[in-house]
Parts: sequence; structure tokens; C-alpha cells
Amino acid sequence: LADGTDFIKSYIGLFNMRYDNAIVLHADDLHGDRNECILSLSLQLIIENAVKHNEISNRHPLHIRIRADKDSLSVSNPIQPKLTASSGTHIGLSNLSKRYQLLFGREIEVKEEKNHFIVILPLI
Repeated sequence: LADGTDFIKSYIGLFNMRYDNAIVLHADDLHGDRNECILSLSLQLIIENAVKHNEISNRHPLHIRIRADKDSLSVSNPIQPKLTASSGTHIGLSNLSKRYQLLFGREIEVKEEKNHFIVILPLI
């Protein structure tokens, strides 16, 4: 879990080169005594999804929050639709959900709530 969030911090750093530091990551400190895991590269897919579907600019920075609970990890961002909507194939999160089901027999949860998009990953 700590390795995954460290990777995402670097990954968002790359996006910030493109978006002029308009992506802000708010992440719990996951380096403590936690030894849970998440599926490899699942956070990368969720971040890519957020970047693809939301407006990101200095006037509208994208705030991404990663929070760990007792048995899950939630990743959320405000919904900031792009002016020119890109039609997604809805394959990325669907594939992630199927991978969690096949490997761990657990479901991910995808929801929209109070103008926020939220993906909840079970901790393994």
C-alpha cells in the first residue's frame, strides 16, 4: 500500500509537468504499521481516469484524495467535466473490478456522491 501511494505521488508529478501543477494530491500517510495491499497499478488506472474525464487548469485544479479506512482505500475527486466531453469506453474501471473479483473474490465500488467521483478498493 505504501509503495503504491509513493508511486502515485511520482506519477502525479509527471502529470503536473503537463498541467502546470494543477493536480493536487491529498493522501493519508500510509507508511505506518499497515501491511495491506492493493492490486498492482490500480491507483494508476484510477488517476488516469480522473485526468481523462475532468477539466484541469490553474483556475480549476483537480484535487484527488486518497484515504485508507479499516478495510478499504478510497480515491475521490470532484467532478469537473471538460468543456469538450471525451466519450469513454468504460473499460478501465470495469476491467479493474473484474480483476479484483477474479483474484480476490472482492468487489470494488464506484459511485458519484455530492458532485464527487469515488472509487473504493478493498484492501487485501
